[in-house]
Amino acid sequence: MKKDLLLELAWISGILLFASLIIVPASKAGALDIQIHDTYFVIDTKTMIYSFTLTLSLVIFIIRILFSKLRKIATGIVFLFISAVSVVLITPVISFMQTSDMGILTDLLTLIQAVLILSLIFVSFLLGRRVTQKKDR
Repeated sequence: MKKDLLLELAWISGILLFASLIIVPASKAGALDIQIHDTYFVIDTKTMIYSFTLTLSLVIFIIRILFSKLRKIATGIVFLFISAVSVVLITPVISFMQTSDMGILTDLLTLIQAVLILSLIFVSFLLGRRVTQKKDR
């Protein structure tokens, strides 16, 4: 189990390094400026790196879970943690967008949050079934 957790930590560290190598050279000004309608957003480099890392981690761990059929419990646990953090971080963004009347972006984020919650439930069920099968043996 310790070896599996070290492997998952290596995956996350690699994704963080990859995100840093892409975003740091691209953001020479130190921040990203976005204007949507009458709202102006300024996102610093560190936030962009963490957001990109979280998004990329979700995609990679979903692919790993689908192809490995959840053979490694550590992969599932890390995915559950990343998904839960994503759901918690998306919630205030959705609330802000609803007050700013962002329309389709709010609906898209709400859909992403719903998919994340459903994947949390599904992977939790599979992990629970997998753990009980190992205990029965």
